[in-house]
Amino acid sequence: MKNKKILTILCSILFLSVIGCSEVTRVYYKSGELRWEANFKESKQEGLSKEYYRSGPLRWEVNYKEGKQEGLSIEYYRSGGLKSKINYMNGQREGLSKT
Repeated sequence: MKNKKILTILCSILFLSVIGCSEVTRVYYKSGELRWEANFKESKQEGLSKEYYRSGPLRWEVNYKEGKQEGLSIEYYRSGGLKSKINYMNGQREGLSKT
């Protein structure tokens, strides 16, 4: 029983420390609309980041891994149509791009 309590406490501490290492940052236009949102882990961008036009539509979405672009980056026109697709690996363009 005592071991179970210790294990539960240790798991709780581990869970809270992992949660505390990541955060979502949002930046807004002066008018109040969302401009940009990104995930950070240990002060580096991690995961999906998105930027929006002032009028609301998605402008681009980019994946990050340890602060470097990783995977597919997609940019959209204000109308919502596809503008470009660029693949990144370790922060560098990789393979074919569509623009």
